[in-house]
Amino acid sequence: MIVKFGAEISGFMTGVKAVMGGFGLLKQGASEIGFGLQNMGTAGNIGMGSLTSGMANVGKGLLLVGAMAVIAGVAIAGYLGVRAVEAAANFQQGLNRLVTGAGDVTDNMGKMGQSILGISVGTGVLTDQLLPAMYQVISAGQRGAQAEDTLRVAAMGSVVEQAKVVDVAKALTTAMTDYGTKQYNATQYMNGYTRATQLGKLTLEELSNSMGPILPLAQNIGISFADVAGAMSTMTNAGIPAERAATSLRFLFQSLENPTQGDEGYGVDGFIQCGGWQRTQKEPAGCDGNDLQGCAQSRAGRVSTLQPCCE
Repeated sequence: MIVKFGAEISGFMTGVKAVMGGFGLLKQGASEIGFGLQNMGTAGNIGMGSLTSGMANVGKGLLLVGAMAVIAGVAIAGYLGVRAVEAAANFQQGLNRLVTGAGDVTDNMGKMGQSILGISVGTGVLTDQLLPAMYQVISAGQRGAQAEDTLRVAAMGSVVEQAKVVDVAKALTTAMTDYGTKQYNATQYMNGYTRATQLGKLTLEELSNSMGPILPLAQNIGISFADVAGAMSTMTNAGIPAERAATSLRFLFQSLENPTQGDEGYGVDGFIQCGGWQRTQKEPAGCDGNDLQGCAQSRAGRVSTLQPCCE
């Protein structure tokens, strides 16, 4: 590799010297032409000789610079061609992994590839980032149009919030798998995540990485997606880092799933607050159960009004 790099540098420097030599000839020729024109009326052939020599040098300089420009153009075109072939090969390998690794044996990979390319053009997210995200989507059991729509939503969300599309896809498919898609679709879950980041002091990437792993436990004990998102927003607003907030919620959910003696009366209506938890009595105003974004906002507000149990 070092030898190859040294050879490339040597060739590059040779080309630079050749171009500089060509410009030198152009400069010399222009100077000679100017001198020849000034001395055309003098005795002898001084003016004509300088004019002839100058034109010859200009011609040589143009040929040299032009030749190097052609060589550089061919080299650039060749490099771009090699890169294009490599990109195409990598893209095909990514599509193959969707079959061999993620287990998608039902979709037409040609059409799937065209869809991924279209999402890349529409969102500006590169295909080498979309393919791992689609791997997560297909691994979650989604196929066809649903998988393509989920990838598109994840890509759009990652662009808006400057997050890694593969992390967003993981969190999105986790919510869709745990809570289902009968009531909410990918866009609505994405709106819920986005609203949680707006209400809390955390990024979408932080929320995706921290909240995703606790959703299965929350769903298992009957705690809604909106409640978890609202709790994450409130806790991060209180200065608790996202990872720590998620850890606290996980311990809370585990305690609700298997309450200790004396805590059975609280059940899954408990909510985290200042290291403790407190029972809630009713659904907050503005949450009709169908508006995931509105529920996340209203429940975040509800949690913020609770009195800390540690007081």
